Amino acid sequence: MTILAFSDGSEHASRMLPHAYALARGTGRPLTVVRVMNRLNDLSGIVAPSTDEAAAILANRWEAELRQELRMLGIQAAIAIEPQRPDEDTPAAICRIAAEHGAQAIAFGSHGAGLIRHLVIGSTALGVLARTNLPALVVGPHVGSAAADLEGPYRLVICSDGSPAAARVADVLRPLLEGTTVAVTVLSLYEPRLGDRGPTEEKADLRARLESLAAQLPPVGSVEIAVEDLEDLESVDHGILRAAAARRANAIALATHGYSARRHLVSGSTGVGLIQHGHIPTILVRSTD
Repeated sequence: MTILAFSDGSEHASRMLPHAYALARGTGRPLTVVRVMNRLNDLSGIVAPSTDEAAAILANRWEAELRQELRMLGIQAAIAIEPQRPDEDTPAAICRIAAEHGAQAIAFGSHGAGLIRHLVIGSTALGVLARTNLPALVVGPHVGSAAADLEGPYRLVICSDGSPAAARVADVLRPLLEGTTVAVTVLSLYEPRLGDRGPTEEKADLRARLESLAAQLPPVGSVEIAVEDLEDLESVDHGILRAAAARRANAIALATHGYSARRHLVSGSTGVGLIQHGHIPTILVRSTD
């Protein structure tokens, strides 16, 4: 079992690598950095007697570049240059490669630009999320190196609104967290709404739902249940980031679609906001919704 970090040689991918390595170290899993080769697009400009020889030349070049990059970043990882089959698009190739490697998580970099989610997260990453049940670590443009620092155990904030869809995060993360000392916080944000039963009852209900989610996790280093008030005029993603920063979190995990009647739903838009503006990596889990 391994964590696969997919690189395309870009600055965004380079920024992602220390955070993928932190996740690998924090969970005790090996890290493999993968670059996918599309012969049709990637071999142009390489002069060789055959396509196979051109592919070998490019694979050697990419591997040398990745080794140098990992050395400069102080990252210990295996390297794999994997071919994209003619009948595959890139997301399909990534899903196949992840299955062949027995991956427990995958990682991508994101440029974080744009107003719609496939421009923020990236069309390839979204295509993969639509087809895989693996958790995906997505590192946005404002994520700093501090979030990759491991002072003590890896610190993970799992966000939920208490809905069944949001609770799927525990199911998907279970294999990755088994046998680890990860410090987990299961977090929900509360904002009063007209017609609520009152903050005491609403928070008690949220806490009970979070405790149910936490019970689905394997034994880890520690588990904190936290129901926090959303501050006045504070957006959901900023509330999550505030709570995660207070815990010096290495990553924030949430379902891509976890709808509820409350404003503080854990949804695709919240995930996009975290990636676009956040200084902490986001682990996205595809909901069954």
